[in-house]
Amino acid sequence: MSGWKKRWSKTRDRWATRFFDTPMGRRLLIHGIGERAVSMTVDCGDHVMTFSPADYIGRKIFRKGHYDRDHVTRLMDILAQEGIETSGGVLLELGGNIGTQTVYFALEKHFSRIVTVEPDPRNFALLSVNLAQNGLAGEVSALNCAAGRNRVVSTSSRTPTITAAAA
Repeated sequence: MSGWKKRWSKTRDRWATRFFDTPMGRRLLIHGIGERAVSMTVDCGDHVMTFSPADYIGRKIFRKGHYDRDHVTRLMDILAQEGIETSGGVLLELGGNIGTQTVYFALEKHFSRIVTVEPDPRNFALLSVNLAQNGLAGEVSALNCAAGRNRVVSTSSRTPTITAAAA
């Protein structure tokens, strides 16, 4: 490559990097990704997250670097204000989705154990990846099933159901 082409490439790449590292640039990128991209993985600072770029949660992670992480902090503040002790406790999360909140809770180390339940097989696959790539598979038990109050017969052959007798 000639000298001017090399300089042009470096200058173009430097400006493109600056632009796409802005909120507007990230929004343009995530909306421009076609349906062929099944999943993406982003370094979010203290963790990495894999998601579908076609999903609302995934687009928000890509644009902001998190998905409502402040909700975990707010919940923990409320529990502390109410005098509810969480250290040594177990968190049961119903509807783990792709694991955003699960990962945030696990990183905060407020609970000794986390059990998350996610019935959708596609979300559960991403949840499992996110736990593994953040080294949290030993701290979090992920169950691919649905949870309900009453005993029911599942009509879906792809999702087992956890049932509990009504009190």
